[in-house]
Amino acid sequence: MGLTACTSGEPRFTPDGHLDETPSGSYGLLGDTLTVNGAVPDHHDLPARRACLRLLNGSSGRLLDIGLSEDREFTLIATDGGLLPAPVTRTRLLLNPGERAEILVDLDPGHTATLRANPVTTRTGIDRPERFGFDDTFDILTLRATTIAPVAPALPGALAALTPAPTNWRCGSPAPPTPPTRSCTTATCSTTKTRA
Repeated sequence: MGLTACTSGEPRFTPDGHLDETPSGSYGLLGDTLTVNGAVPDHHDLPARRACLRLLNGSSGRLLDIGLSEDREFTLIATDGGLLPAPVTRTRLLLNPGERAEILVDLDPGHTATLRANPVTTRTGIDRPERFGFDDTFDILTLRATTIAPVAPALPGALAALTPAPTNWRCGSPAPPTPPTRSCTTATCSTTKTRA
């Protein structure tokens, strides 16, 4: 399984290619380029049929409505709180600035899929959505599965056993039990070093 950490920041560049850090408003810098691990890649070759993408919205003011080309499905397995109880199939995922998620993308050998930031359509209470880049679309990274990519293992039905938080705990009471720690199983998130 390929592992790619997609840390999306959004610098803005001057016509001669230098960083432009001129403030674009009081809501954070809206850049004109999304980066992956500090670079602007065209594509990433996957050595396997399944890619585990660790996503981080590194933008200071832009919400990212993440999806794949052709509304292709992906599997959400973790968020800021750690592994989910079970995998969730999605076609879109909204990430606020600083928010993280972990997804799995399955591709047939020789096929591609483009990770894309789509226009944000949920705009309740936003009077000027252009301040947050809601209408913008960015292609972030094209994933390409090699023609000899091995078959990915089946996903387990359960990822993490989560103990519900006590509903009757009060300030001053003994601390509630420590939640389980996060761990990835071999079937979902074995880490193979690949270049982004």
